[in-house]
Amino acid sequence: MSKKDIEYALMLLAIQDLNDLFDSFNDNELDNDNDLIKEILLALSSLRYLVSRDHVLKSQHWYHEILPLYDDIWFKKVLRMERQQFNKLVQVLQNDTVFQNKGNKPQAPVEFQLIIFLRRLGSKDDILSICS
Repeated sequence: MSKKDIEYALMLLAIQDLNDLFDSFNDNELDNDNDLIKEILLALSSLRYLVSRDHVLKSQHWYHEILPLYDDIWFKKVLRMERQQFNKLVQVLQNDTVFQNKGNKPQAPVEFQLIIFLRRLGSKDDILSICS
């Protein structure tokens, strides 16, 4: 059930409550059921996500702790290139002016930025969300 579905259900319940005000029929059991449904829908609508979300792979933990554990096969699956090619690309990009920080805030290392870029570029989900 999406957030839009929950909001729609809440709207329908509100309309039903208004109709009940104009009805002479007052069934306490039905009112209690509607109140319970309303409370559940309000609780659901207050959640940010209805399903658990994966951690964003740009985290320092993933970069420092998990990525080094990948063998060459997993490295290529995740970043879509072999480790040797990746290291060579880092060497080529390292001196590019884009990666030379001119501000006060430290810039992430070239290797880290490239890993995040390749990971997102290689993921169907991230590409779809970027394109939309």
